[in-house]
Amino acid sequence: MNNMFNILGIILLIIYFNNAAIAQQSISKVEDGKIIIDGLSKDWQGLEPVVKEIGSSLDRSKQLTEKYDIKEFFLAYDNVNLYFLITVEPGVSEYFAKTQAGGYVGDIFLNTDSDSKTGCIDTYLSGSKYITGYDYKIWIPTGMGSKKGSAPYTFVSYNVYPTKDNGKDFSMSEVAEASSQESPTLIQFSGKNIEFSIPLNVLGIKHGNEIEGVFQEFANSYIEEGNTFFSFVLK
Repeated sequence: MNNMFNILGIILLIIYFNNAAIAQQSISKVEDGKIIIDGLSKDWQGLEPVVKEIGSSLDRSKQLTEKYDIKEFFLAYDNVNLYFLITVEPGVSEYFAKTQAGGYVGDIFLNTDSDSKTGCIDTYLSGSKYITGYDYKIWIPTGMGSKKGSAPYTFVSYNVYPTKDNGKDFSMSEVAEASSQESPTLIQFSGKNIEFSIPLNVLGIKHGNEIEGVFQEFANSYIEEGNTFFSFVLK
């Protein structure tokens, strides 16, 4: 009998912590055009981050290579776009100065139709976790490039991948992409900020939908669990 109660207690704790992990967040609706994609946080003043410290803070003395540590993650929306502001340590330019190489901030997975039966089946996350029903993957790399006669430059970009028809994986054909070098009005960085926007219709988001998301930080993905779950409704 005691074993039965112990097992029941463990199950209830798992349910409690899983529900707590995706507690619904309140994200702000802003006036159309209020947020200008320039990598600056001035348009976000007064808005609270959806989450702070994705995964856990990195002990840089133990890192073999430089990695992005995500400190804050903000979301906002208007009638047209979903807006993202990510604060990272180090900033993109500082990262490039240290490594002379490109990097990888992380992946954002979104379940945009409130239906766990659609989307990708059993997406693997760090920490030996799987998620089901996520419709889009947003990949956020940083890189370096050069033009003839010019000094090397750094950039940040995003690619939005839908699920394949069979739902077993994400497609390698993106439905949206942008680079701070080629599309500076869609994604930009400045200091420790990365800021970008994605049209709501690209993500299949409709007002009233409950959106579930997971931010997987690459810095922690091979060290420890670096996933932060979030949920919100566009009103």
